[in-house]
Amino acid sequence: MYMLGVYLLGVYLLGVYLLGVYLLGVYLQGVYLLSVYLLGVYLLGVYLLGVYLLGVYLLDVYLLGVYLLDVYLLGVYLMGVYLMGVYLLSVYLLGMYLLGVYLLVHLC
Repeated sequence: MYMLGVYLLGVYLLGVYLLGVYLLGVYLQGVYLLSVYLLGVYLLGVYLLGVYLLGVYLLDVYLLGVYLLDVYLLGVYLMGVYLMGVYLLSVYLLGMYLLGVYLLVHLC
């Protein structure tokens, strides 16, 4: 009877030990899977942050190019306005000169 009790106690303790080892393995596997999941989420976040920052950088480069193009076109427009003014002034002065010559020739 004593040996049967010792045997059953040993079987019980072995079962508790194996159950503990199993539950510890399940826990560690869960921790491992959670850490792999969190690593994946972290890497996805780093990737998306990189894509976002690259997009912002490329947008900034694009907008800088648009700005520089606008400045260039504004310069071309202002140069055209200036040259048109010079042309109109020269036409006006030429007209005044020719009018003066005409009046000088016909009045004298």
